[in-house]
Amino acid sequence: MCQCVLSVVLTMCFLRILCVPTVEALQQDFYTHNRYVISPDQMLPYQNQGDEIEIFEGVKQRDMKGLVGETIQLPCSVNTETCGDLHSIKWYRGSSRIYVFSEMAGIARAEGEYSERAELQYTPNSTVSHLRVKELEVADEAVYKCEITYLEVREGCQVVQFINLITLIKPNSVSLFRTSLATENQLKNATKVGPLSEDDEMLLICETEGGKPTPTVQWWNGSSQIHGDTEVEVQNGQTVARKKIRITISRGDLGARYECRVQNDALDTPFVSYVDLNVFVRPLTLSLNLTLKEDPSHRGNQVRQG
Repeated sequence: MCQCVLSVVLTMCFLRILCVPTVEALQQDFYTHNRYVISPDQMLPYQNQGDEIEIFEGVKQRDMKGLVGETIQLPCSVNTETCGDLHSIKWYRGSSRIYVFSEMAGIARAEGEYSERAELQYTPNSTVSHLRVKELEVADEAVYKCEITYLEVREGCQVVQFINLITLIKPNSVSLFRTSLATENQLKNATKVGPLSEDDEMLLICETEGGKPTPTVQWWNGSSQIHGDTEVEVQNGQTVARKKIRITISRGDLGARYECRVQNDALDTPFVSYVDLNVFVRPLTLSLNLTLKEDPSHRGNQVRQG
């Protein structure tokens, strides 16, 4: 399993035996590996991007999120200054090895379903390496393990590191609908709805398709959030989320803008669509101003006749 070589440490004046894994042992490890395996039901709750939590004594897990379809780089810390020369870096998805790298053994190989999508980026003596995964898929969501082997075993060296990868998808679209008197009409973004009169009733619906996690849908009127009915269902394999609000038109809706905001972790800023209301209102008061003009011909004056 190992080749043992003698090395003389002149500064300390003693002999030590250094056990270095052979290429055959490195390959055999693919079949016999069973340390620090995490099953899906042991996956810890998602924290914030980059958070680290201890899952075993001296072993930490970092949470990361990646956008489906894009490239993600999973980091793995390397410390050759403290821990000695590097022998190999191995990456696992769950219990399956997906990449093995050993400069000494001349191996740099992605394996299994990652054979065309993964590559390792490492520069000798650098403090971090990255597993670069292209064209991220929903199914790539899992716990990944980076396992580092140094030529010597030294205390305090972090040789096992975990990453809990969460895959994200942006919502596909945002649609607005208006329902009144048993008719439903789709509304274009930034359209004007009306004319409307006081006491008219209207149902506004905001709907979004796709997205992981399921997006939140909110209605706003200025700085005030409007609460309504939330519905989530699956249509043709796509998650559909919608928010419905019922409005009774009042004078306060004169020039009002109703804004729908759709947000999930895949978006830096929410998707926004809105409608403006064209409202006719009744006058509050009615006043009549009459001015009587005095007739210059009044009793007591002599009227000259032509």
